[in-house]
Amino acid sequence: MQIERQVKGNSEQFTITLPVGKSGNPTLEYRWLEAMLAVFELFCKKQHDYSSNSIARNGEMGVLVRVDDKLNRLRTLLMSDESAANESLLDTWMDVAGYGLIGLLCHRGLWPKYEETEDWTNIRDAALKDHEEDHG
Repeated sequence: MQIERQVKGNSEQFTITLPVGKSGNPTLEYRWLEAMLAVFELFCKKQHDYSSNSIARNGEMGVLVRVDDKLNRLRTLLMSDESAANESLLDTWMDVAGYGLIGLLCHRGLWPKYEETEDWTNIRDAALKDHEEDHG
């Protein structure tokens, strides 16, 4: 496998070269990679919305809690005859795959470290002050 990183101005692009047929089933390998690219696109959208700090705050154990929530959702969806109102079975499977990779990065120490932002610090401090005032 070879990954090439190209930087052009303000954008980056990755080119990945993979050997085909190692599993004995190139068609399945292609389908697997298509699915992982869809998970990658979902990951990018969610990182844009949530940032890496939402995972970094609780690390690997936080990922485990999220995966457990998703597995419980899968169990409910698979055992029910009703369709999901907010998150489809496909969406849930994609989340499980994404969290699996995030957990792997956390375990390997490759996930960004938690950074407390000034905004978060101000919110936390204000909440603590309010709590102290309410509870003495």
